[in-house]
Amino acid sequence: MGAGFGKTHSWTSFGFVVLILVFQRAYSFYSQLSMDYQVTLGLASVASWGVIFLLTAARKDKTKGFFALSLVLLAAAFVVQEAFLVLMADGRQSTALLSASCVLFAAGYALYCRLWIRAYEKKSLVKTLVCISAASGISTIIACLPPLAMGFDLVGSLCAFAVRLIVLGLSFWCLRVELQRPFEWVAEEEAKSSLGEAWDAIKLVVIAVLAARFVQGLLFMDEAAYREYGAQALLIASPLVSGLVIVLAKRFGSYSGFVSAFYWLLSTCSLVVLLVVASVVDSSIGFLWVLLFAVYSQVDVAFLGILSSLRKALGSSFSQLVCVLFILKDLVFVCGRVMRSSMEVQVGSFICVVVLLATVIVMIVVYLLQSVKSAHGKDSSPSIPEALSASMAKRYDLTLRETEVLLALLQGRSYTNIGYKLFISKSTVKTHANHIYAKIGVGSRDELIDLLNPETYPR
Repeated sequence: MGAGFGKTHSWTSFGFVVLILVFQRAYSFYSQLSMDYQVTLGLASVASWGVIFLLTAARKDKTKGFFALSLVLLAAAFVVQEAFLVLMADGRQSTALLSASCVLFAAGYALYCRLWIRAYEKKSLVKTLVCISAASGISTIIACLPPLAMGFDLVGSLCAFAVRLIVLGLSFWCLRVELQRPFEWVAEEEAKSSLGEAWDAIKLVVIAVLAARFVQGLLFMDEAAYREYGAQALLIASPLVSGLVIVLAKRFGSYSGFVSAFYWLLSTCSLVVLLVVASVVDSSIGFLWVLLFAVYSQVDVAFLGILSSLRKALGSSFSQLVCVLFILKDLVFVCGRVMRSSMEVQVGSFICVVVLLATVIVMIVVYLLQSVKSAHGKDSSPSIPEALSASMAKRYDLTLRETEVLLALLQGRSYTNIGYKLFISKSTVKTHANHIYAKIGVGSRDELIDLLNPETYPR
């Protein structure tokens, strides 16, 4: 696949579809099936990510093999699901088909997500956020519109099934194109980072995701309310929320540290909304389903986005860490579901509120402490104005990123602190610093400062 193909079909970046929404909505629309089947789905997902982890550790995670296997498994999952729904509409229910569809889907979707994360690792931070946000809105339309437009009888179910298969095929075509694209950065900027740096970059989002998934499993809701009110409202609400995220990313994405801060803000706001929902859950208001869906979708956007951004920001993909985090995410959901079956609604809601409140407080406190540390830490007070940095950037033809690093260096910031501020690794900061020194003609920060000393700076 050549570069020309990539330019002609640039829209393929938006080919990722949150298929789990499409899969679960089919059960929600066409049957009164209890959502307890999601325990099977969660356990199968844990097992699938565990296998991917082992293959990754053994360096046998071949892209072509994952691609073919994922396509086969997902297609089979939708076929088996449709067979289950047809039988159920005829008054017959097969637990074996239900379990088989969940296992097939969980395995195929784990591979599917891993491949799309690999594709988004090649893109810029802002583009990754935009694409995954758009995918969330598109997925809602694909999940909700066909049943509402085609009806809920057998013919409508079969037409919606055909739509799901067409979308699946189109998504995999887009995935094939994206996997063959080159990386969107030059090789000299790549650098290896430690697991500690990766955890520092993603920990707040991960904490939010784990709390949200636990509450998603434990929270008691009237499932009939979703079937009656949710789909129509979601067709409007979800694309609007995704559109807002995209507008903000496009508008402010060029600012230093915006993306990492925005992922944190997206997660925190979602948890606050979820906290409100958990606090009034006994009212069984239909629109709460809309709020829940919007919240979980944005948490997933932050989770997938921040994991995809690791390679771009830190110079390494951390494939095994990604697998572990997906395993944890599904495990806490299963724990919530299991606890839900053994406690009263009021007790479960109270636990949800406590967990969410504690998580929000921890996230805000940790973020503020990180901000204070980043702003002060071991740094000296800024003494060189931004105008001087901009002037030198123009004189020595520095890139935008090199200009940002130069200003931070002149302010006396440490490499670690600059990395936190710009969401890049310490080793990448060193690489940029060396490029700056080479262009200016100095060998170190001390020589740079000496160059700017009024007594030695050329007039």
